[in-house]
Amino acid sequence: MPASDFPPELWSEIIDYLPRGDLRKMIGVNRFLFELALNDLYEEVRFTSDDKHMSRVFEQLSHPNICTRTRRLLVRPTFLPTLEENCEISVGELLSVKVSSYLSRIGEKFPLERFTITKPQGIFPRAQKVVRSCVSVNEVTIILHDQALTLQFMAFWDSLWTARSLGPNIRKLSIDTTVAKLPFLLNSIFRRKKVISELEVFNITISSTRLGVDSAMWDAASASLVSFLSAFKHSLTSFTFSSLLDRDISNLFASFPHLQRLRAFEFLSVFNAAVFSTPESLTDFISMHANTLNNLVIKPHARSVTLHKSDVSYTAWLSSAVTERKSDSGFSSLSLPQLRTLDLGLGEYWNEFGTGRQYPLPDFARITPNLTSLSLADTKLSNESVIALLDILSRREEGSLLEKLAFPCYVIFPELFDLLHKAVPCLKALSIQHISYIPVMGNVTRYFGRSEDAFAEKLNARTYAGSQLQYIRLASPPSSCGATHPNVALMKHLALALPNDVVLDNRVECQCLM
Repeated sequence: MPASDFPPELWSEIIDYLPRGDLRKMIGVNRFLFELALNDLYEEVRFTSDDKHMSRVFEQLSHPNICTRTRRLLVRPTFLPTLEENCEISVGELLSVKVSSYLSRIGEKFPLERFTITKPQGIFPRAQKVVRSCVSVNEVTIILHDQALTLQFMAFWDSLWTARSLGPNIRKLSIDTTVAKLPFLLNSIFRRKKVISELEVFNITISSTRLGVDSAMWDAASASLVSFLSAFKHSLTSFTFSSLLDRDISNLFASFPHLQRLRAFEFLSVFNAAVFSTPESLTDFISMHANTLNNLVIKPHARSVTLHKSDVSYTAWLSSAVTERKSDSGFSSLSLPQLRTLDLGLGEYWNEFGTGRQYPLPDFARITPNLTSLSLADTKLSNESVIALLDILSRREEGSLLEKLAFPCYVIFPELFDLLHKAVPCLKALSIQHISYIPVMGNVTRYFGRSEDAFAEKLNARTYAGSQLQYIRLASPPSSCGATHPNVALMKHLALALPNDVVLDNRVECQCLM
């Protein structure tokens, strides 16, 4: 069949599953696949080295037919010298960059000795020229940790945001860096705010450093972040804050401006008494955007593994229970009428110490009355908590609007699906991580480890007429391999009780079951 007989969307879907090496083979098939393969190969440019391969990539990008295909730029200059390395500046680089005037021009408030003057990296001038021709790039990601800021890198980074380069087209910016680097990276962009008028998505990850962080560095980084958000408060629609540090960020959040178009906010950070001495600042920031916020993610841990952990203060902020640190301005004090999607981590301390009970869940029906998607994570819910969750979701007077629900629990039982069918009649997608299953709600130990026969018999006797379920995933929690294992047999039994065909998500994300 000729390639043209397939719609382009289908070919694009197929290409997404192909290894990168196979894409190059498709270039020689015909003109249609040639174009699709090139689009995929050059959609993202990863500037991560200064070797021959990177030079070859930049040479290819110098062709007009190639450079216009690039949409994303990743900058991760791990080849830069570390801060401990002692390099001398070349005379040629000093004269070409003009150190003192350059630092003055970009408005740096740090003394010159904070930056390492090193041997020139010859690839940066070429990268600067090539990137300028990639007029379709609208996403930039920078990952820069404990490498030195060389003069040529600084000139390259500063050049990205000019009117002749990427500035006018940038829609999404992601920065993963240390406290010391943050002011430079942000100030280079901030001073071009009139050029970068369409920035919509900003993701910031503040990573740890082996060199330590003093108060002056933290104050400078905080001030630069507040200034940056203030500069783009009229255009930002999505903001992600992730931190690996154990520094108090209460004042930082209290200083954040109102982002007038904010629709999505993600908080991925350690939450303990040291990090949030006054957690009300997080509540106030969320409340400030209640009229526009559509998507909210709160996880009491950063994207990466960290030595610093959240404590019970996060539980006190999130739960509706009265605890030692409970105040009237925790999560339960919020009213988010526009929120449609909520992804919430319950943390490690959801079980009341010494009682075996779990803290009460927030009143989602009151806090988020128009929620259509809810995902809970981190803590396995007990039978009592699962039943309480469904009771909360059913309290909305006009009936629950929830269409997607995901949560982890210890056990599942046939009555659970009866409750789901009644409490959330609009449910279209269901995902449950469970350790085991029992045929009758009640004593877990009585049935723990039983075969699925009794469970299947109970489930097969049920029919959920009018159910709108279209997607199901029942899986065991991550095991030693770190991935969930789907329970295909249980999903098939549940599907037989439903009136419509459903998608059974039996994806295997590891090699254990292959």
